Amino acid sequence: MFKSRNVLVLGSTGFIGRNIVEILHEKNHVVHPVIRRESVRREELYNHYVKKGVEPLIIKDIDEKVISKIILEKNIDVIVNSIGLLRGSRERLYEAHVETSRRILRGIIYSESKDLLYIHISSTAASDISREKPLAEEKIHCSHIDNLKT
Repeated sequence: MFKSRNVLVLGSTGFIGRNIVEILHEKNHVVHPVIRRESVRREELYNHYVKKGVEPLIIKDIDEKVISKIILEKNIDVIVNSIGLLRGSRERLYEAHVETSRRILRGIIYSESKDLLYIHISSTAASDISREKPLAEEKIHCSHIDNLKT
């Protein structure tokens, strides 16, 4: 039997994230794409999602409190993290891939949500330019979150 999920999609302004949002919405899941206020495509993507009947969430920063609050308020049971930068300084890549993943995981812990499915997607292996995404993936595996399924 089909069970509709409440899905939070991080990285929804990128190619992979946009397609994940569209596919999940077409499959009748409740999808909440996250768009950062500073995104240069914020207005365009917000309008795109609204026209499709999807409720985008505009946030300033991805931090533990914001993630925890969204999980609880929207009854999120799946988080898809497709955040990825293909260019930038080493520090910027590290921040986007490692530190942001760490904040997402802390937000999951703070929410005390049970049976949350966390999906971590990386496109950086295709470009072979980033060493930070594997570090983020290692942080996930070493997080020791009891209720986290990866």
